[in-house]
Amino acid sequence: MAGRHRNPLPSSFSRGAGAGNHPHPPPPHHPHLPPYHLDEFREPPRLPPHHLDDFRDPARLPPGHPDSLREHPPPPRHHLAGHGGGTLPPASHMAAALEERIGAEIEEAHALLGQNQRLSATHVALVQEVSAVRHELGHTARAIGAAQQEGDLRIREVYERLMKMEAELRAVEEMRAELAHVRMDIQQLGAARQELMGQIQGYTQDLARSAVELQQVAAVKAETQELRHETQHLRQVPY
Repeated sequence: MAGRHRNPLPSSFSRGAGAGNHPHPPPPHHPHLPPYHLDEFREPPRLPPHHLDDFRDPARLPPGHPDSLREHPPPPRHHLAGHGGGTLPPASHMAAALEERIGAEIEEAHALLGQNQRLSATHVALVQEVSAVRHELGHTARAIGAAQQEGDLRIREVYERLMKMEAELRAVEEMRAELAHVRMDIQQLGAARQELMGQIQGYTQDLARSAVELQQVAAVKAETQELRHETQHLRQVPY
């Protein structure tokens, strides 16, 4: 802000010569004003070499200049940045300008203070929100960990049940295979029984025929015996 309205220095001008040889040094800094706030009013502008205002000082006039023969130099003039080497404005205008500038600076300071307070409040709110979010994230992480542990336990229980059911299923499959083998054996035994029943029925029929034949043989034997008795009786009868 100090060099906002100051005339820029040319590259060929020496900063030390222009500031140290000027007949009017800057006034001392006021203790209640910020530093480098009113540089435009504290020191004259740095002018390039051989500026028109430099010839007002007899010590800086070239040799043989008519003004160098004067006994009394002209009254000193303070230069205000932006006025091109003219005289300073009246004290009332300078005070008004100072008051306006100070008022603007105070308003800007109040605005910056309000903005700083708003930013501080926003920062506090953001810190609280971040803390709340971190707390919520911690609670969520713990809940997720507990849910994961419970899920792992349930998965383990389901896995154990599945393994048990698979073992039971294998046992059932083995029982089914054994039952199918038993059924096959039963079918084979049934076929053998039927075959045996057929054989027994044949044997029974054979026995029945044999019994009939035996009865016939007994009848034949009886007839034969009777015939023998008759023959013997006839042999014993005299003629």
